[in-house]
Amino acid sequence: MADTGVIDTNGKRNAFRTLPVEKDSHALYDKVRSVLKRAGNAPFIGSGVATNDYLVMSEKIVRTAVKWQNADGAIIDPLFKKEWAQTSPRFASSAAVLNAFGRAMDLSGAVAKSMDWCTRRLAEGKGESPDFWMRELATAWYCAKGIAPGDKHASWTDWISRVVPENIYTNVVPKRKMEDIYNWAVYASAGECMREAFGIGAAGEMLWGNRFFDTYMPHQLEHFSDLGMYRDPGDPITYDITTRLQIATALVSGYNGTLSGVLNRNLQRGALSTLLFLSPGGYVPYGGRSAQFQFQEAIIAALCEIEARRYAATDKALAGAFKRQAHLSARAMNRWIHGMNPPRHIKNAYTYEQGVGIDGYGYPSVYLLLASSFLGLAALFADDTIAEAPAPVDIGGYVFECPDAFHKVFAVACGTGIEIDTKADPHYDATGLGRFCMDGVSLESALAMPFTAEPRYTVPEGTVPAVPCAIGVRWFSGGVWDSLAAHTDAEAVVAVKAAAADRVMFTVSYVIGTIRVVETYGLARGTLLIQAAVSGIPVEKIAFTVPLIETDGESISTISSLPEKTELHYREAAYTVEHAHGASIGAEKIANRNGVYRILTTETHGNSITCVLSFAHEGATR
Repeated sequence: MADTGVIDTNGKRNAFRTLPVEKDSHALYDKVRSVLKRAGNAPFIGSGVATNDYLVMSEKIVRTAVKWQNADGAIIDPLFKKEWAQTSPRFASSAAVLNAFGRAMDLSGAVAKSMDWCTRRLAEGKGESPDFWMRELATAWYCAKGIAPGDKHASWTDWISRVVPENIYTNVVPKRKMEDIYNWAVYASAGECMREAFGIGAAGEMLWGNRFFDTYMPHQLEHFSDLGMYRDPGDPITYDITTRLQIATALVSGYNGTLSGVLNRNLQRGALSTLLFLSPGGYVPYGGRSAQFQFQEAIIAALCEIEARRYAATDKALAGAFKRQAHLSARAMNRWIHGMNPPRHIKNAYTYEQGVGIDGYGYPSVYLLLASSFLGLAALFADDTIAEAPAPVDIGGYVFECPDAFHKVFAVACGTGIEIDTKADPHYDATGLGRFCMDGVSLESALAMPFTAEPRYTVPEGTVPAVPCAIGVRWFSGGVWDSLAAHTDAEAVVAVKAAAADRVMFTVSYVIGTIRVVETYGLARGTLLIQAAVSGIPVEKIAFTVPLIETDGESISTISSLPEKTELHYREAAYTVEHAHGASIGAEKIANRNGVYRILTTETHGNSITCVLSFAHEGATR
C-alpha cells in the first residue's frame, strides 16, 4: 500500500483496495437482484446519513471514553473498575481515526498516551486478549502517521515491530490445537496483514504479517457456510459478521495471497446474505452470544461500505443498495448513542451499573469502543461518490432461509420484518418467532429477541423465565403443557406460498419426535397473521403466547385489554394483539437483553389457533 501521508479527507481512505467482483453462480445473486428489480415500486426516501455521521457518532463515544483514561493511558471500565481486555487499543484506533479526519484534535494527547501504553504492553506480552490488539493498533498507527510527533510515531513503530505473534497471541499453535481456533485467530491474522501492508515491519525472524495469515487462515475456510457466513461455535450471528469484517479489512488493506480468491468469494456471498437477513431499520438479527450490542450495526456499516465500492463500477443498483444499507444500520444506532447520556453499548436504557443484557465479558468500555472502532473503519472505507439506492429491506417481498447453519428464517414485506429461529441455542434464545418489527418503530416494541430460561447474560433479579418463551404456540396434552419455544431438537421445513412486495406468506413445519407443529405466517405492512396447528398427538387445548414489553429501563408501556384484542402503547407506536378466544396477561415478569416483558396468553380447545399482531404507526422513514 502506498504511503499517502496525512489524510486530506480522502487520502488514506482511497488507499484501501476495492475488492473485485468474483464470478459465482450461487442462487443468492439471482435472489438479491430479483428483489432489487422491484425497486421502482418501493417508496424511497434517502436515509439522510453521510460518512460524517459515522465520525460524529464515534466522537460521542470517544469523548465519553476519554474520561475513563488513567494517567498511564489505559481506559478504565466504569462498571468493571479496571482496564478490560482490548478496551484501550480500541480507544486508540477510534480517536486516531477522528484525528485523521481533522476531528477531536484536542484529544491527540490522549491518543498518544494510549498508544504509548498499548504498543508497549502488547510487545511485552502484558495485554489481555492480545489477539485483538494488532488490528486496532495498526489502524491507529496508520491514521496517526503525519499527525503525531515523529518521535512518538517512531516509538510506536519500534514497539509494534517487537510483537512476536506466536509468543504473544493466545489462539496459536501449540497453545491451542488448530481445529479449536476460531474468530480470535482471524482478528490476529487481519491485524498482521495490516501491519505488513502499512510497512510497520518486524524485528528478527518470526512468523508475522501475511505469512502468519497464510498459516492460520486456511483452517478457517472450513467454518464458512454455503451462504458465505462464518460459523463460530454455536452459530452466533455476531461472530459471523465481525469475523467477515476482519477478513475484509485484511483484503482491502492489501492482502493478495493464495487465499484471497476464495476468501473474497465467501465475503461476496456473505454480503448478499447480509442484505437479506437484516431487519427493516437496519438491525442485525438476534442469535447467540454478544447479541443486541451497538457495535453490530457499526460492523454492517463497515462491511457494506466495502461492498458498495466493490460494485460501484459494474452494478450501480447493488452498489447503491449496499451504500443505503450501511447508512440505515448506522442510523439504527442513533437512539442509544446520541439519544442517551452516557451512550449505551447495548439496546436498552438501563444504567451501566445495572448491567442488564450484557454477557460476562461485554462491559461498556470494550463494546462501546468497539462500535466507535468499526464506525471509524466505515468512514475509512466509504466512497462518498456512491449514491444510495433501495436496499432489499426497503423493497421487501422475500423469505430468506439459513437452513443448515444458523437455522434462521427471515421475511420482509413493505418495511415490516420477522425473524424465526428453528433450532435455538438454549442459553441465549428460544425456538420460534423471536422478532416482529417495522421501520420507524422501536425495535423492541413487539419483540426483538426471544427469552431463554438459562441466560448467559445478566437480567434484572427475578426475571429469568421459568421456561423459554417466544411469540408462538403451546399445547396441552397428557396433562402437561409443552411449547415450540422449549424445543431445540426440532427439524423444520419452510415452504413459501407467496412473495410480493406488499405481502409474504409461508409455512414453517416442525417435527419434534411424533409431534408436528405447523405455523403459517402472513406478513404485510405493519401486520402479521399467524395460524398454528399441532398434530401427531392428542391435543386437548392450544394456546398462543405473546410477550408484551413493560420497560426498557427508561420508557414504560401502558396496556389496555378488550375481549378480542389487547393494545400496548410504547414509545412512538401502538402494538395490537387480536385474539378471538380472549386472553390473559400473567403476573410473571421475564427479561431479555432489551428489557422486561409480561406474557399475554390466548387459549382455546382443539389443536389450532390464530393470532394477528399489528402496529399502528405510519411515521416510518423509508
